[in-house]
Amino acid sequence: MNECLHILDAEMWLDGEAGEQADSIARHVAVCSICKAHVETVRRHDFAARESGTQLKAPESLLERLNDLDAAKPVPKSEPVNRRWLLSGAAAASVAVVTSVVWHSRDRTDGNDLSLAVFGDFATHLDADRDLDLVETSSERVMDWFAPKVPFRLPQLASLSELDIIGGRLCWLLDRRIAAFNFDQGGKALGLYVTDASGLTCRHAALPKADEPPILLSQNGLNGAFWSHGGLAHALVGETSSEVIARLAARLHT
Repeated sequence: MNECLHILDAEMWLDGEAGEQADSIARHVAVCSICKAHVETVRRHDFAARESGTQLKAPESLLERLNDLDAAKPVPKSEPVNRRWLLSGAAAASVAVVTSVVWHSRDRTDGNDLSLAVFGDFATHLDADRDLDLVETSSERVMDWFAPKVPFRLPQLASLSELDIIGGRLCWLLDRRIAAFNFDQGGKALGLYVTDASGLTCRHAALPKADEPPILLSQNGLNGAFWSHGGLAHALVGETSSEVIARLAARLHT
């Protein structure tokens, strides 16, 4: 059977529930093609489900009926739930709904869309309050940590006094390694994603080159800028305003 026995461990790691096993699971995901693909699929499903939830609303009549039914039910007793049973059972029960959402999303977006992957990953990172792979306030140390882990040469980061680097995450999105630098800007989270630009697009368009302005987008309360330079794709996303993102991207872009 073409399946890895550690897939459920990878899902626990994605949910931030792996505890002391997180590091060993992360190392396994980095070298296991099956778990890598599964992790990316789960992240895309998670984002697609969240996006659909913001766009689709049930009729008021149905919501009223459901509220009436809930009010008539006795309060159930709380019982412990085995996570592995929950992961396997709930995944099977919800596959039809999630699959329909994902296919709907694919109809509207490119499978190599950098903005879709980055917005989804950063939103999931914030919602789950996940730990960084590296907590570090020195940009040089963060660069040194990433260097042997990605198959491309990282660019020199511009010195931005209004941003405080807080660490980084090694991501696997769009079938490739991505270095995600994490920053704090006045209490608001920002992420700079850097990866090989080959084959990547942004909303069905090619990524802007060095002599073109970045593409500016907003999605689900996040703002982002997307561009390419020196064969590398860059995506700056965060909770701060689109004006601030544009200003920071212009400096990073050069």
